[in-house]
Amino acid sequence: MRWLNLTIAALLLAWPVHAELRPYGSERIALVPLPAAAAAKPLNAKVRYAGGYQVVAQGTSQVMGLSDLEIADGQVTALSDLGAVVRFPLDGGAAKIDLLRDRDGKTSINRDFNDAEDLATGPDGTRYVSFERLHRVMVYAPGAAWSATPTQLSLPGLPALPNNEGLEGLAWLDGQLLAGAESGGFWLCGVARPGCKAVAGPSVPGFMYKLVSLAPVPGRSDEVLALYRFYSPFSGPRSVLTRLRLTDGVLVKVEDMAAVAPPLAADNYEGVAAVKTDAGYRLYVISDSLADDGKPRLLMFDWTL
Repeated sequence: MRWLNLTIAALLLAWPVHAELRPYGSERIALVPLPAAAAAKPLNAKVRYAGGYQVVAQGTSQVMGLSDLEIADGQVTALSDLGAVVRFPLDGGAAKIDLLRDRDGKTSINRDFNDAEDLATGPDGTRYVSFERLHRVMVYAPGAAWSATPTQLSLPGLPALPNNEGLEGLAWLDGQLLAGAESGGFWLCGVARPGCKAVAGPSVPGFMYKLVSLAPVPGRSDEVLALYRFYSPFSGPRSVLTRLRLTDGVLVKVEDMAAVAPPLAADNYEGVAAVKTDAGYRLYVISDSLADDGKPRLLMFDWTL
């Protein structure tokens, strides 16, 4: 048998090596510009498409299924519905990836447990992550690492939700958490005194549209951005972004902001964020891509005041 072992060893040494070995911690993100395009039917004269990128990960397979994002100090923090938090510079570069833990301190590869959907940050820096399938909101204390064990927010008053159409939207609004379900409905949920109360909200932008993300408008404590998704196998995905305002306890639509449809890079956009600029705001949407390679897309819109 020794000759067989020597033969196998020789074949292995002669076999061409195509995969590059990367040390742990070498994950990087490259932002590859998408082809230039212009919105075919702009919904708002004050909102202009400002370009987009394909998010290409190197050294990791964790950067897919991105379902929400926040942007602060030039850094992107994105949630994955594979149970990870991905952080990288807005212009690309080294990435940091953490697996989210449940209240037992364990990570999971089971989508029923790790399907993270939306991220909200309170004024004190507390972070809240909504999950669907096993519907819950997990809480990360200010300054806590993403790899830390979170606590679970008590949500009495929140109804039972369909398995895969749960809390897709979560945003800090008027001193509370605004939660929105893909299956329909909005709730204001307290933090100091837990409990959720249903609030009336606007109808979806059209037939078969569903809510997929909520994000605060910086500097406006009573306003949020709401991202809606439509999908048909005949036309592909479409997205509509609107602005909502909490008025006298009712969530009302202020205006449409933008639509994502061809010739823009239509995809399964599931996350939205806004950053204040000198001229107004820059709006970002990110996708849980439907492409075969699963690479997310990041689109930008400039809202001029």
